[in-house]
Amino acid sequence: MTTTGTALKQRVIRTVVPQFGHPRGVAGRAAGWVMAHRRSNRQRNRWVVSLLDVQPTDRVLEIGPGPGLAVAELAGRATRGRVYGIDRSQVMVRQAGRRNAAGIRAPGSPRARLRRPALRSFPHGGFSYGERP
Repeated sequence: MTTTGTALKQRVIRTVVPQFGHPRGVAGRAAGWVMAHRRSNRQRNRWVVSLLDVQPTDRVLEIGPGPGLAVAELAGRATRGRVYGIDRSQVMVRQAGRRNAAGIRAPGSPRARLRRPALRSFPHGGFSYGERP
């Protein structure tokens, strides 16, 4: 590879890779698409959710849901509960919202809520941690 080719490759890597940590703009939307459609990511999300003992009435908080793959799986298990997803990327909140639109707009009580919170306003005491009583 030429020096120019190597420099271009490094520039692309410096531009694209950070989008997977904090997606923004067009490149962030592309990163979200990759996260949502890559087979290994889909399998990993299903596997992680399978390790959790989510019951129908549970409330679950997912920090950094990305494009919302696990939110959909969790909402399918917490059928009378609720799944909350918070992400610092507005791009990911939008993608997760589209992917989980049915759960967000469920009649009566929505099963999923997605937000980009200001961390200073994060509610204290809203979630329990650990084993069920």
